[in-house]
Amino acid sequence: MPQPMLIREKPILAAVSSQFIVDPSRRSTMAGLQLLKTFLSGPQELSIADEASEYSRKLWNGFGGSTAFLQSIYWARIFRPAQFLISRLGKRRGATTMSRAAGPICRIADAIAAAVPGNPFTTGPPVEHIEEPTPEMLLACMSEVSRKWTLRPAYERRSLVRLLATLEQRKEQGPLRKGIVRNTRNGIAGWYIYHAKQGGLGEVLQIGAEESSHGRVLNHLFFDAWHHGVAALSGRLEPEFMDELRKRHCLLHHRGYWTLVHSRNPDALQAIRCGDAFLTRLEGEWCMHFQKSMFDSAGIEKEMWAVGTAPASKLMSASSPVRTCNRPT
Repeated sequence: MPQPMLIREKPILAAVSSQFIVDPSRRSTMAGLQLLKTFLSGPQELSIADEASEYSRKLWNGFGGSTAFLQSIYWARIFRPAQFLISRLGKRRGATTMSRAAGPICRIADAIAAAVPGNPFTTGPPVEHIEEPTPEMLLACMSEVSRKWTLRPAYERRSLVRLLATLEQRKEQGPLRKGIVRNTRNGIAGWYIYHAKQGGLGEVLQIGAEESSHGRVLNHLFFDAWHHGVAALSGRLEPEFMDELRKRHCLLHHRGYWTLVHSRNPDALQAIRCGDAFLTRLEGEWCMHFQKSMFDSAGIEKEMWAVGTAPASKLMSASSPVRTCNRPT
């Protein structure tokens, strides 16, 4: 997927890698590797994959790519520990019935824990009002605040509207929530975009803030997620938010997949390695995930192999959920 970007206000073309599909009759060949080589040799100055498995990482390194370690770290904030635990257990095979039965008990446990003074899982309401942004407001906010980074996306209204519409179709992740945060002078302090999955893990796709407003934006985000029943929230680490995340009892961890980059532009690579790049999940693979319903509705019954999910000997069927090419098994 092409992604226009700016480096020191100079336009460059980036591309985000996702699914590479190989016909089952050609799986014994090196077609997958050739697809990756062709992609990395394209016209883009910067290639990105931000949900890459360890297998994909080895392939990219073999073709001259590198790992963006800073952009591979995630944070997590738990609001309802019992519900979050049971939602994770419910994903295991055979545990669905048990997790449903334990749901009411977990909700009671979380309610009791929330009433305990000093409970680190609670979050209070912010003073300022949370504002639902129009695409124009969101675009203006993104463009203005992201100017402080050397490398940043080049947003424009049509592509942003299309991207948000795509994300809103991901019903299994919960409603897409967007918020503009204002400061005491009614100016824009920052914004957030995330999926609010009730009783489960909410996925933060992008957060941004003006100087000295990072805590205010996180307060709004956390309260909004708690208010909409999210059990825990997770997002990719933005270095400028680190201190405020620490103060709010957030955990840092690696989720099992990597952000990979490949570029012929040394300035772009340097900006990414130094944390001077505004690269978020909104520009990454999250919005490109194949959905099972897409194939079911099209009547596609062919087997396919998603490069990077597994070695070439492993096949995936379209009758089962299709994974992104760089997501680990």
